[in-house]
Amino acid sequence: MDQVSMDDFEQADESITTAMLDEEVGKLKAYKDGYEEKKKESDKAHGDYNTQRLYLVSLLSKAGKKKYEAEGIGTIYVSSKLKVKYPQDIEGRQSFLEYVKGRYGEEAMANLVSVNYQTLQSFYNEEFQAAAESGDASTFQIPGIKEPESEVTLSFRKSK
Repeated sequence: MDQVSMDDFEQADESITTAMLDEEVGKLKAYKDGYEEKKKESDKAHGDYNTQRLYLVSLLSKAGKKKYEAEGIGTIYVSSKLKVKYPQDIEGRQSFLEYVKGRYGEEAMANLVSVNYQTLQSFYNEEFQAAAESGDASTFQIPGIKEPESEVTLSFRKSK
């Protein structure tokens, strides 16, 4: 059963008993309880992973290493990326969208009204590259967009 419309409720099937309904509601509750328990376990495992990841980044930083190969386990790489965020405040959003509209037109602005971080990052990088090519990299700024923040990432490749 993919979807049920409200019209389906008007076509009663007399063969369905309250015992059947009780059994199916019980199954649904068991699935929901199981799902919630596994989600808690998953959230805890993700928290443990993230804590260990941050600790390892700290150790590598203190050791002055951006790459480390653990014999028989794999190689870990630390890199840093500059990331921009979509403005959270209304003034920032308006400034950003006015900038896009003035530079690229109404259609481009409409495409960036609601944007995911990858699209925004790509747009920012293209704008920065154009500014760098024209010699304006040191004063480059997009209205409404805060300066990029550095984000440290950790990559892992298993040994073969």
